[in-house]
Amino acid sequence: MGRMLVQSIHTAAAVRTARTNNTLPVVCLGTCSGSLGVIGGLNAKENQFGVIWFDAHGDADTPETSRTGFIEGMVTSTIVGRCWSQYTAQTP
Repeated sequence: MGRMLVQSIHTAAAVRTARTNNTLPVVCLGTCSGSLGVIGGLNAKENQFGVIWFDAHGDADTPETSRTGFIEGMVTSTIVGRCWSQYTAQTP
């Protein structure tokens, strides 16, 4: 979880910088959890945005519903605030 949090903080900062410079941030990700930083970078009070999620899985598990505990299966739940809010709150 620690490495993912650090990566998300760096990604959020890069996305936020791109938006501040009025450029379109284009991010290529190797894992679904990388999207947490992208969303964190876009999620400013003045920005309204939507997300279209294309994946083979919904990634909507929570620690309580997951059979495996695999964080990659909880990404959309994390984005909408259903779990791991103590970590997403640390992504500036």
